[in-house]
Amino acid sequence: NPHHAVGFVTQIYNTGPRYTYWVKRNANGTNSCGTGGNIVIKSYGSANYPATWTINLKKPNGSQFMKLNGTAVSSNQVFSPPIGPAFFEPTANYTGPLNGLPVTGHGFFETHLTK
Repeated sequence: NPHHAVGFVTQIYNTGPRYTYWVKRNANGTNSCGTGGNIVIKSYGSANYPATWTINLKKPNGSQFMKLNGTAVSSNQVFSPPIGPAFFEPTANYTGPLNGLPVTGHGFFETHLTK
């Protein structure tokens, strides 16, 4: 079964230029890209990492590309590498419109930010 992937990056530091961009890898090997979007955390789980969220990505012309609601399947997928901050990478369920079509699927969510 072919699968899709989405990467969303936002610069969160106080100095330097601020930027956001996203890339969606399509199942047929092509890419969709854009610079507008945000992730809104709706709730946090017992480990203080996100439990539910909405990913909102815009097309270059400003119209809606994706607005997926995500829910972490578990709250204990916290990893502590030998170098760098601990991060949360749960499997997640997703629902919502993707390029105008309703989707439901499974994926991952990764962040090092807690509440």
